[in-house]
Amino acid sequence: MSRTIIAIALGVAAIIVGSSFYLLAPMVGNVAQSQSPSSSSSATTTLTFTSSASTSSTSSTNAGLLPMSFTPEPPVISSYLPLNYTLYFVPLGPVPSPLTVTLTSPASISMRLFPQTVAVPGPVPPYVNMTVSMRPSASVAPGLYPVVVQATGEGQNYTQTLQVQVVRYLIVSYCLIFEPQPTTYTIPVNSSVTWLRLNSGERNGCILGVDVGLINAVIPSLNVSSPNLLQFHSLTYTFTKPGTYPFYCAFYPNTMKGVITVTP
Repeated sequence: MSRTIIAIALGVAAIIVGSSFYLLAPMVGNVAQSQSPSSSSSATTTLTFTSSASTSSTSSTNAGLLPMSFTPEPPVISSYLPLNYTLYFVPLGPVPSPLTVTLTSPASISMRLFPQTVAVPGPVPPYVNMTVSMRPSASVAPGLYPVVVQATGEGQNYTQTLQVQVVRYLIVSYCLIFEPQPTTYTIPVNSSVTWLRLNSGERNGCILGVDVGLINAVIPSLNVSSPNLLQFHSLTYTFTKPGTYPFYCAFYPNTMKGVITVTP
């Protein structure tokens, strides 16, 4: 009798366990399906900066962020002279080191990095930076152009889209060199010339964080005088009549000067 009772009890238990697995199976399947799309999506910040982690366990658990920016933002470049600017990296969290950096642009803009591989010190200052030499070809029209910055290392990929501003005729005024570059231009009528303040030396021309000296642009025959230009500030003027137009800086009139010749 006791064996019969035990057999009946085991049979009932088997039925209950089997029913439990049958009821739980659809629930487990639904949970797996709802989680799979989000686990494979990439994270994108509001600065169009995307960090896509590798499938390896080390990179997926140690991925940090690496915001990147030009100084100034955006850099001003011209086909008439190559200019060097700074590309900054600010590690936020663990970031692989070293990183290999590449720049690409849809326009014909020549870009060179110094150095091409950068060592990341860690998630706190000092921030790392690279020098970028940029020069558009003469066929690139004035305007803003995207530049894709990609930094890779140890299976991690950091990509951010920045911008550069292309102008046709650019005059760079250096406060510490006392001579603009170039000093003369011959341009067609209705063309625009941009004067850019770009100091040389430590901290992009700032000594101990203080911008050195005062610079402006004066075109006496047109009664045009710009406000004082600080580091990275610019002034653009459009010449609407043919003629010869000397210009100078009111603070350094004997050295910082040049001539714009406007042809019909």
